[in-house]
Amino acid sequence: MAVAAALALVVGGAGVLGLLPSRSGSAVIVASTELAPLPGTTSTATGGRAALLQDAVGYHVEVDAVGLGSSAGFYEVWLMSPDDSGLISLGTMSSGQSHAEFSVPSGLPLSVYSAVDISDEPVDGNPQHSATTVLRGQFSL
Repeated sequence: MAVAAALALVVGGAGVLGLLPSRSGSAVIVASTELAPLPGTTSTATGGRAALLQDAVGYHVEVDAVGLGSSAGFYEVWLMSPDDSGLISLGTMSSGQSHAEFSVPSGLPLSVYSAVDISDEPVDGNPQHSATTVLRGQFSL
């Protein structure tokens, strides 16, 4: 019985995965930026790179960060307006993680949300930006 249930789960999961769009090989780099610590930052993060990609599914942000050391919480990747008037969370990275890819919400005006920000976030249940930026970069769109 357990084997049949496991097989049904695998087959059902494969069917669902077949419905998901594939990003393999079709993405085009729209913009890229160097990620750098902000002046006065005391983080172990030393830099990195972010790329804005577009494929048939939509836009994605790919992040490569160097030096995301230990954190009492986690790191969060944001798209933001250059004047700090708006933030959109893309997702999280864990301590020591150096690479991640995030989907950009459909319809988001990338001419407005053109900066990439990585923040050090405490585990406090507050979904807002902690105001502790470790790396930031600006796409030229």
